[in-house]
Amino acid sequence: MVGTFLAALSAHYGFASAALLDAMQAISAKLMDKSWGEMLLHAMPAGFLVAAMVWMLPNGRGFEIWVIVLATYLIGLGGYAHVVVGSLEASLLLIAGEITMAKATWGFLVPVLLGNVIGGTALFSLLAYGQVRQELSS
Repeated sequence: MVGTFLAALSAHYGFASAALLDAMQAISAKLMDKSWGEMLLHAMPAGFLVAAMVWMLPNGRGFEIWVIVLATYLIGLGGYAHVVVGSLEASLLLIAGEITMAKATWGFLVPVLLGNVIGGTALFSLLAYGQVRQELSS
């Protein structure tokens, strides 16, 4: 989160051209247009996919980069919200004065973090259940 904030600062103060910064902020504004509930719901699949990626990495010897690319591509393709990646977008808008700290925190960070945790927990709950379901039925 600190790293994404520093990246947003560097974009505002010299790294990005004015046109690039405008484009970055326009894309970021689409994320922040969602309601609290929409943020929560769009974050659940991202949490699920990141948890799946973490679960698959130990078995993906030699293909780790493709596991990461696939999971992150699916998150982007689906338009899902992830707390770390989205924090760059929220930071860009916060530094530009387009959103308040309250909106960045309560309108983005809190619902997306909760949604990511719910999605990740759902996957691990299913995996744990799958491992013990036969013992539960006996």
